[in-house]
Amino acid sequence: MAGQLPLERRSALLARRIVSTRDALRAAIAPEGERPPFTEHLPSSEALAWWTAHRNDELGLRAVERMAPEQVVALDADLGRLLGQQGEGA
Repeated sequence: MAGQLPLERRSALLARRIVSTRDALRAAIAPEGERPPFTEHLPSSEALAWWTAHRNDELGLRAVERMAPEQVVALDADLGRLLGQQGEGA
């Protein structure tokens, strides 16, 4: 780096940071040896059925960790409404 111009040093630093960020995102989305967390879009009723079964198990908790806080609140509200509807129908 001794003979580089300031712009060249900044360019090299930026390139290393881009690669580092890309690798971190790749590892967060699908850790080494695992498939991506979600590979298909489910209809709302099927998605809620999946969340009802997995909201508090390891798979569900790992999925929740990747969600924004407002998404978790919306999910819990939807699950609450579903449970309320099931309770009324029983």
